[in-house]
Amino acid sequence: MTGGAGWLRLLLGGMAAAAAATVVAAAREARHPVVEHLRVRWSDGRLSMVPVPMRRASLAARMPPAEPPPPQGLRLVHLSDLHLHRRPESAHRAALSRLEQLSPQLVLVTGDVIDRASRPGVAADYLVGLARRWQVALVWGNHDHELPGVVHALTRALARAGAWVLVNRRACLVTPAGPVELVGVDAPNLGLDRLGEALEQPPVVRARWDARTRRWRPDVDGGAPSPAAEGPDARPRLRVLAAHSYHVLEHGVDRSEPSLVLVGDTHGGQVDLPLLGPVWARWVHRHRYVRGLSRVGGHWLYVNRGLGTIGVPLRLRCPPELLVVDLIAGGVDAT
Repeated sequence: MTGGAGWLRLLLGGMAAAAAATVVAAAREARHPVVEHLRVRWSDGRLSMVPVPMRRASLAARMPPAEPPPPQGLRLVHLSDLHLHRRPESAHRAALSRLEQLSPQLVLVTGDVIDRASRPGVAADYLVGLARRWQVALVWGNHDHELPGVVHALTRALARAGAWVLVNRRACLVTPAGPVELVGVDAPNLGLDRLGEALEQPPVVRARWDARTRRWRPDVDGGAPSPAAEGPDARPRLRVLAAHSYHVLEHGVDRSEPSLVLVGDTHGGQVDLPLLGPVWARWVHRHRYVRGLSRVGGHWLYVNRGLGTIGVPLRLRCPPELLVVDLIAGGVDAT
């Protein structure tokens, strides 16, 4: 009995030590965002995706140097699920440093910037600071709507900072890679997305990228930059659809209009267990798309793992993420 009890104590002690090491590793992983990179080429109404492998540093190492943006393209950095609580965490601060290296022309945030645990003012300080440095476009997520008063205040603060809050609205952009229609819808997993309304209303903004000043300027030509455009409301060649969750694809997206759909919501599962995978995302919430790139009908869907955490500040085999999207016209070499 004594020998058996000793072996049992050793076994339990080993299991406890392994569990503690796993928790420490998961807490550490949650602090270090990874940059994913996607090249998007479109030509004659067709989209093609080229995932670009990036050299990743170890968690303890310095971040590897960022690849420069394409000279004749549009660089968009996609952030999601910030879940800013009492203060910006290590992942949020690291994202700002990484953005400085990446030099995006547009930063897209796809919702859940706050939740019920958020302290007033933290998200405003972070997002307004982001908008003062880069052009920000934003849609709301389901957790944002838990605090409607905060969302209203954030909307006003972001508008004053020049951000584009696309709540079932769109922006028509003249970019170095060609015309882009950026469409944003409200939280699809709450049934608040109104894509038809977003497409029918006049755009929130018509803007043109000024390479000299590296700023977006009002487009005095009315958003019809190409000879193929038939007027100010002609449909641009590329549509980028921003939403909080992939459920927007289940709510009447026009299958004849290929789009790049950028979403978050799932946290990539947040905890990916060996053999079992992302249990929370697949088994509890039954998400069809958990993370990464998928072809859905005529669209390309990318599910971002997000920056923040919810429930517990841990990530296991599922680091936080910034997605770099380089949009390149079909006639421009993407290599």
